Amino acid sequence: MKIAIVRQRYNPFGGAERFVERALGALANEGAEVTLITRNWDGAPRQGFKQITCDPAYSRLFGGRAARDRSFATAAQSEMVKGGFDITQSHERIPGCMIFRAGDGVHAAWLAHRARVLSAPQKLAQHCSPYHRYVLAAEREMFAHPALQAVICNSQMVAEEISRFTALTVTSCR
Repeated sequence: MKIAIVRQRYNPFGGAERFVERALGALANEGAEVTLITRNWDGAPRQGFKQITCDPAYSRLFGGRAARDRSFATAAQSEMVKGGFDITQSHERIPGCMIFRAGDGVHAAWLAHRARVLSAPQKLAQHCSPYHRYVLAAEREMFAHPALQAVICNSQMVAEEISRFTALTVTSCR
């Protein structure tokens, strides 16, 4: 079985990274052909799996974080398609993944929570932010994409946010 796991970058203190590290090892030990699709995975052990690094050029000046995430998502989507994977599991909001681990919750919910404490000019800046607009669009497209078969929620709150902000109904959380 060919499995791809997508995580943009490695943070030695991140919970998602620890999840990915354990999953990579466990899946490889079970005989799966495992591939990590990443922008940067420095510092993590690299045994038993293949790593594809997708770090395409983008303009920090004209695109910033939105361009960075968009360019990674496009490259990761391409790798998912050409890799012939049986399963693609992503920790990023990338349309076309089969399984999404919603470790960061729903961006629309986070923005709504954050807006409660912002001044009017800050709310306008948040609304107009190219980064937030990109993440919201990517999230909507990912949740509506026909390839998405499952969403892993790390809390009941995230499951409820997904049900409230998307067309999906989440029945349980593990």
